[in-house]
Amino acid sequence: MKVCITAETESIDGKIDSRFGRAPFLIVFDTDEDHVDVFKNPSLSQSGGAGGHTAQFLNTKDVKTVLTGHVGPNAATALKAAGISVATGVTGTVKSAWERFKSGELVSAPL
Repeated sequence: MKVCITAETESIDGKIDSRFGRAPFLIVFDTDEDHVDVFKNPSLSQSGGAGGHTAQFLNTKDVKTVLTGHVGPNAATALKAAGISVATGVTGTVKSAWERFKSGELVSAPL
């Protein structure tokens, strides 16, 4: 399973970016391959609809869950259409969020 965490920096030690569609980096953990990919958010400079575009990008990467601070209504619609579940209100570092998710402390749900 692939899980994306929105991030301020490229490092898993960096902070979570609370803005789903405008997060500079998308860090994707692949539990099946025990691998981490870091992507620059291709929607960051969009004049509008960044959340929807980010959701579409993550869908092309087979992401099934997103951990972030906030998801806007357009992004929520796009994530729901893609079947991607979300945990919002997530704060701290990417690494700590990943550990909390793996331990079951953070739970994602369909929008």
